[in-house]
Amino acid sequence: MLRFLTILTGLSCLAGTAAAQDAAPIMQCDKIMAHSEDPDKVIDGIKTRKEIDLPAAIVACQDALEQYPDEARFHYQLGAALYYHASAGDVDAALNNLRAASDRGYRQATFVLGYIYSLNDKVPQDLCRTGHLWQRTLSQGHPWSKFWFAKHQLNGSFKNCSFYVSRADIDRYVMSFAALDLDESAERRTDELIALLKETRAEEARARANGNN
Repeated sequence: MLRFLTILTGLSCLAGTAAAQDAAPIMQCDKIMAHSEDPDKVIDGIKTRKEIDLPAAIVACQDALEQYPDEARFHYQLGAALYYHASAGDVDAALNNLRAASDRGYRQATFVLGYIYSLNDKVPQDLCRTGHLWQRTLSQGHPWSKFWFAKHQLNGSFKNCSFYVSRADIDRYVMSFAALDLDESAERRTDELIALLKETRAEEARARANGNN
């Protein structure tokens, strides 16, 4: 029994050492591409695309992935850099890296995929796919998903989608986002969202009143 316990202890120590070695440190990829709205960023992030040296970001994140090929954070940041870079070949590579990060549970990558499918910019618009992706990030506690999902739902973007969203769900997302202590941008977004919610509820009330006449 003592020998068995000794072996287990040794294996645990080895596992802990391996985990410590596998943990990705802050790298140049983070310094260039960490996003301010990424809840899982490891350093303060950039706020606008104009702040990014994209060719340098792509090289830095490719280098980071060569050293840590399973690090979801680096897949996300490389995917974002490639998408911003915008050439045709970069879009497929961008989506592949964002999906790789999403598959590894990186919330911001899943959120950004949803945002990309909402744009009809470099990939065809698919609002229902957007909604499904954001529902996943809502379940993961991604803060900005609350704003964007609620806004799209209130604007009718998801009206032709198969998933159901109750009024109570939307009210909860709006109030939950309003309670977050994020930044000045979030405060403005909160005011926008609450105004949209009030307008939508007023329209619903008028429609019910007209239906009863």
